[in-house]
Amino acid sequence: MKKVLSFSIIAISMLLLTSCTESKMKKFAEDFATAITNNDSEAIAKMYPDSKFAEKLSLDFVKDSLSVEERADTFVVNIGSDKSLSILKSEDGELRIVDSHGIFSYPQNRMDFALKTGWVKKGMSDLTIAEQFADTTFINYLAQKTIGQMKSQLVVKGISYSGFGTMIIKATITNKSEFEISGSDYEVTVKWYDLYKKTYNGEDIKPGENKSFSLSIEPAEGEGSASIRFTSSDAELLAKYFKPTGGEYEDYLRSPISNKK
Repeated sequence: MKKVLSFSIIAISMLLLTSCTESKMKKFAEDFATAITNNDSEAIAKMYPDSKFAEKLSLDFVKDSLSVEERADTFVVNIGSDKSLSILKSEDGELRIVDSHGIFSYPQNRMDFALKTGWVKKGMSDLTIAEQFADTTFINYLAQKTIGQMKSQLVVKGISYSGFGTMIIKATITNKSEFEISGSDYEVTVKWYDLYKKTYNGEDIKPGENKSFSLSIEPAEGEGSASIRFTSSDAELLAKYFKPTGGEYEDYLRSPISNKK
């Protein structure tokens, strides 16, 4: 009888201990949410030291929705909407967050792009995502591979001359790329040596299409030329034109410039 009673006391004690721990974890999560709401950077840094790698923190939850899971070395507080905090109890009894999921906030267009290219995968923790986004070499790789190729395909097709008394230099450009390039992204300069030149805003040009730009000068001998300059940055062009099909990040990891090897 005493043995049964002892087991009952132990079971009750364990239940109380578990309940106490669960309450403590929930309270810690609530305090962390309050610190974020109040923009209390000192408290946030103390409770979640690695949150310094986040561009922005976002944490909303309903108190009654919290649940706690005990794992090998951490307690995971599930907040709802696929968000959670991984909390570690240190040897001195202090609680601190060692990782999270869905708490670091990023612009939606960047996250959509990252998911499509494989740069980020669903299920990654916040700190893993932050580490991925810190690898900006990937964007440089994509810009060089895709936008660099696109820019090289907008070319001067030919120069022609006409006119009596006045020489007209006509430069024809053609779009050999697969993209319809907006005129706002480039400009064309037509010149006769360095004596006469004129720069034009680009025109919207479809794949395979030609556009002409002309320069009129006084009678002269020699030949004119034309050049194309993209006025938008590679990053802007990448965001505007590139449509990922998936696996781009894996390709990058196999490339010589990857710093993830």
